[in-house]
Amino acid sequence: MLLRCLLPLALLPLAAVASAACTLTDPTLTLQSYRVDAQKERIAMYWQDRHGKAWGSLRSLLAGIDGDGRVQMAMNGGIYDKAYAPLGLYIEDGKRLTPVNRSAGSGNFFIRPGGVFLVENGRAENRAAAGVQTLSRHPLCGAVRPDAD
Repeated sequence: MLLRCLLPLALLPLAAVASAACTLTDPTLTLQSYRVDAQKERIAMYWQDRHGKAWGSLRSLLAGIDGDGRVQMAMNGGIYDKAYAPLGLYIEDGKRLTPVNRSAGSGNFFIRPGGVFLVENGRAENRAAAGVQTLSRHPLCGAVRPDAD
């Protein structure tokens, strides 16, 4: 079965050896970064297991997909509801599973202009949300915040 993309917990596990991680710190913030060569390493997004149940946590995702210990990094990469369903655009295997969310509200999901994470032709990138209408054909896409009006 095809791996499920996760926007809600778009836990971006990397199944290959990735570039070295680095940790940047300042007195008020700790930030960890992880450099990935998307042409050599596999980037995957996971939402649900093979039974359609949301993974819900990094622990359950890794227990389900990392039997051989090859996952190099995993992270929460999305905004989701209480049932762990994506609240923004989510495309898996070229099928739009959740639409663009153009609602207004408070919090970081509604910061404009918003953006979309996608993997295309061996490149991972964030694009401005203004072009999301043209993204329905992409095999791996998620995390959109609303366009500016």
